[in-house]
Amino acid sequence: MKQHQINFKYIFILFTSLTIFLNSGCKIVSKTNLYAEPTIASNDIQIRRVAILPNRLPMNLQNPEYWRLFNFNACKKELTKRGIQVVDYDLSNEDFKRSGLPMEDTKSSRDKYAELAEKLNVDMLIFPYYGTIFSMGACFMAQNYKYIAVGSLQFYSPKHNDFSTRIDIEGTNYTNKLYQLIPIIGTIGALVEGARGDKYYYEEAFNSAIKGGFDEFFMKYPSGVGTGGSNMQNQQNTIGNKYSKFSLEDLETLKKAAVSSGDFGKAAEIKEEIDKRKK
Repeated sequence: MKQHQINFKYIFILFTSLTIFLNSGCKIVSKTNLYAEPTIASNDIQIRRVAILPNRLPMNLQNPEYWRLFNFNACKKELTKRGIQVVDYDLSNEDFKRSGLPMEDTKSSRDKYAELAEKLNVDMLIFPYYGTIFSMGACFMAQNYKYIAVGSLQFYSPKHNDFSTRIDIEGTNYTNKLYQLIPIIGTIGALVEGARGDKYYYEEAFNSAIKGGFDEFFMKYPSGVGTGGSNMQNQQNTIGNKYSKFSLEDLETLKKAAVSSGDFGKAAEIKEEIDKRKK
């Protein structure tokens, strides 16, 4: 009986420790500031298709390509669930490099943005800026970690040849690693931490910040929600019929030719047909 009591005691301690570990102060808080161009009416923004471009990245952001792609997918998720098409990542990057777009916001640069939007067949360009901040402090003998993801999303409307909106986003992942107080569980926790690394916390922070940013954007511009969604299936069927007589190999050749000639709208159409067939 005594042995059973001892075993139960250790099981209880282990269960409690694991509970502490799994709930060790993980909390994510996000905030958003939206700035809108006052000359553009909220109901005058309709979005069918957008391109997210790799424009501004701070020098202190480690592994920028990883975050560029990760946040592209996070933004794409928020847009596509509202029925908005997003230009392929590689296609947007390739055309951005070809265009030689300037960093400054001038009249000549806006004309280049309008030309790029026409090539990509989009009615909105999104220029992102991302960064990460880390801080650490003490909390009940354990370490209190803050993983902060910051960003700014600038929305260019070719219809108005102007930036309609800027959204500053911030997501903070608070983590109190209380498992460090318990030697056995601390070892387990260290192994888990080593496996997933700091990226895990920044990813959660970015996801929260980006979601909050787009929620705010579509509250400001409700007419933009799903503008392209109702016709998306019909459009995809039309694209499919247009290219149905071509094989996959032919389509790949046509896509390369379209990219080479600068017809990125056509290249995007062909890629959508290729992706649909490969599913």
